[in-house]
Amino acid sequence: MNDVGVVPVGRAPDRVLRMAPVVCEDPPLAAIAGHPIAIERDRVGDEIATARPEGLAAVEDGLCHVLWLTELLGPHPRAPVARTPAGCPRWSEIYYLHDIVVAGQRKRYVVVSDNAWNEVDGTAVVVRTTSSARRHGPEFPLIENGQAKAVCAELTTYTWDDFILDPRRRPPIRYLDLKDMQAIAGGLVQTHGLDGAVRRALGSLARPRPPVQP
Repeated sequence: MNDVGVVPVGRAPDRVLRMAPVVCEDPPLAAIAGHPIAIERDRVGDEIATARPEGLAAVEDGLCHVLWLTELLGPHPRAPVARTPAGCPRWSEIYYLHDIVVAGQRKRYVVVSDNAWNEVDGTAVVVRTTSSARRHGPEFPLIENGQAKAVCAELTTYTWDDFILDPRRRPPIRYLDLKDMQAIAGGLVQTHGLDGAVRRALGSLARPRPPVQP
């Protein structure tokens, strides 16, 4: 992949926030853990600071929380509560995005962030899906009964306004089942190095990753 998964950082707030953990003291910077994005590798500039191990762990824990990984990879997998206000993209649902066309095609995106986060933050975190046969490995888990794959490395945050919510303009397959979302969770753990966060949250109860699909 030519993309790098990152979370934005900014000036550290005066008070401790779970979803904006301080990652370094000099300069004082906090990461917005719930806003992961994928950027092209050649757009990454020079290093300005190095995150402390505890700060990086806090970012990983925040990502785990937003992406519902603990619940999906724990001993009793479950979906988040589905109730959301009108206009709020929902977990496991598949959408097109305004003004996002790649190689002349409108790509499909599945929402992987918890509904409670989406509602409070006014954003949703998505993963692109693909039917390309050349994509393979644990970073591209099979979904939709093997008819598509999730591109987990392209984890990206969008605002509600970016989503085409009109039911008449939604993709033919409008949502993924729990099994598919578990497979994507396993892919996100792989692409974003979240094994440690899952183990911290679940300890010995952590489920093995879904098997690697051919």
